[in-house]
Amino acid sequence: MQTKFFNFGNEETFHFFEWISESGRADQFIEGAFTNAQDDEWLKLGAGVAEALRDALAGELQEVIADELSGVDEANPQNLSELLLVVAAERIDCGRVAEALLIRAGKWPRRDISSG
Repeated sequence: MQTKFFNFGNEETFHFFEWISESGRADQFIEGAFTNAQDDEWLKLGAGVAEALRDALAGELQEVIADELSGVDEANPQNLSELLLVVAAERIDCGRVAEALLIRAGKWPRRDISSG
């Protein structure tokens, strides 16, 4: 069964998910997260594999945002588009994006939704 709905929480998070998905790099980020999750301290302490993978992927996505903002000068009030970009980036929930990417890739545990 395919996912028909996912609550991204806000538009900025959804648009970042779409941007990552359309970039063709989502699988590359997921593979990198598998490698990084193996060293996760929470995983070594018995936390769930899916959560460790999500957290590792979220970390990679945060780096993508940091790279995209690396040339932005927040101190320059003359550049409205840069200021708006920073505000939007602060609203992105990389954990939700990571979970949505993992769901889409079939790497997230299925949860049964009971009616009632």
